[in-house]
Amino acid sequence: MNLSNMSLEQKRELLESAGTRIFSVKFLKKDKSVREMTCVKWLKKALTYGVEDVRPNSCSHLPNIYTLADINAINPRTGKKGDYRNLDLNSLIEVVIDKKHYSL
Repeated sequence: MNLSNMSLEQKRELLESAGTRIFSVKFLKKDKSVREMTCVKWLKKALTYGVEDVRPNSCSHLPNIYTLADINAINPRTGKKGDYRNLDLNSLIEVVIDKKHYSL
């Protein structure tokens, strides 16, 4: 499937279709460099660092942003892997879910 023909909602549905499985994305960063990321769907607990320190998703109201957990990123607060990232769906170059490739 071609990502360039997909709407934002279709791209969001594609990423949602991964469910709890690990998938990878490739996208353009703001500085125009390409980044590859191995991730899982964002879960509410990804933004929680303890009962007293729950942080809301500040980008949840933006239709072009998809929040996911980068399984290789180190969380600066906890020192553990699995920090969350906000992905601009307009910058997607490639998505791989269950060995199926979706690209521009």
